Amino acid sequence: MSIGTPNFIGSRLTEAREARGLTQTALAEVLGLTRAAISLYESGRSTPSSEVLVKISHALRVPMHRFLRAGDHIVPGTVFYRSMSAATKSARERAERRYGWLRETVSWLRHFVEFQAVRLPKFDVPTDPAAIAWEDIERLAAETRRAFGIGDGPISHMVLLLENHGCIVARQELGAHTLDAFSNWGTEDQTPYFVLGSDKASAVRSRFDAAHELAHCVLHKGVRAAQLRETTTHRLIEDQAHYFAGAFLLPREPFANDLFVPSLNALVPLKSKWKVSIGAMIKRAANLGFVSDEQEQRLFQNRARRGWASWEPLDDELELEQPRFLQRCFDMLLDSGVTNRDAIESELGLFVEDIESIVGLPTGYFGDSVQHYRFPRAAF
Repeated sequence: MSIGTPNFIGSRLTEAREARGLTQTALAEVLGLTRAAISLYESGRSTPSSEVLVKISHALRVPMHRFLRAGDHIVPGTVFYRSMSAATKSARERAERRYGWLRETVSWLRHFVEFQAVRLPKFDVPTDPAAIAWEDIERLAAETRRAFGIGDGPISHMVLLLENHGCIVARQELGAHTLDAFSNWGTEDQTPYFVLGSDKASAVRSRFDAAHELAHCVLHKGVRAAQLRETTTHRLIEDQAHYFAGAFLLPREPFANDLFVPSLNALVPLKSKWKVSIGAMIKRAANLGFVSDEQEQRLFQNRARRGWASWEPLDDELELEQPRFLQRCFDMLLDSGVTNRDAIESELGLFVEDIESIVGLPTGYFGDSVQHYRFPRAAF
């Protein structure tokens, strides 16, 4: 009779399995076990033998000691996704488990690094999204710009703007078409977290994603997770975040002054200036009444006819914005000798390949021969 593993924590197995996007049945097939055995391990009613634990560690690519170490259970609260459909449930589970790893990593870094204070504007916004008027969103987008002290011109680096105001931003591979990005206000550390997808190569769409998630932090901080499960409410919240993102990236008067002729050809140079997609500019022009409903429809039809719906002009020229703050934290710890690769793996209970992935560090960052890239300072 095989002997189980003392101190094995079943919830750690659930966490690692979902982080890899596996069902209990799929993991059981990989390990040569039954789904019932996996269920017993995860519920704590049974523990795997040492031999099976080794197999679990290898299959899920998680250090064995992580399954034996209790950790703070981070309850994310309200997480804002573009899609709450059943089709994306497994992708959301995977994303949230990896988000939990990101939160653990940030918590660990806080022991060594003093983080910037969060400096997002606080507005008195109704907790019921239906009570938020469109003109209020327009006003709050402008007031957020003023609070950030960036004027009404183009924003040179959206991600750096968020980081400079105390937000934690990471770029990860989210692995699902409908999960371009998500955000969450961390209740434990009172910090907004933004996870942007690395799957999409379009810089302007990713910038819009960041502005969209900023909208949730500004407009929807009081929204409960249960409200997002209501289809009508979720759709309204997403529409409001889209409107805010357009208003934040394209302030009314400067955009109006640039929009001499609402044509596709005229919007291409504006994309270079404002770093906003042509599609988003069309929608913003329509929201402001600069084009009629018929003109908006015709512009989108012509955009699709040119093949720009999935890939617009300049998409291969504008550079994807990368978060910098968390990498700088690791730069400092490693370069000063405060810690090293082995200690990081031991203390976080994750292999460095996962740490690189969830934080958005360059692949191979923790390799012995890697020279850490120093990000230059940037102005807005």
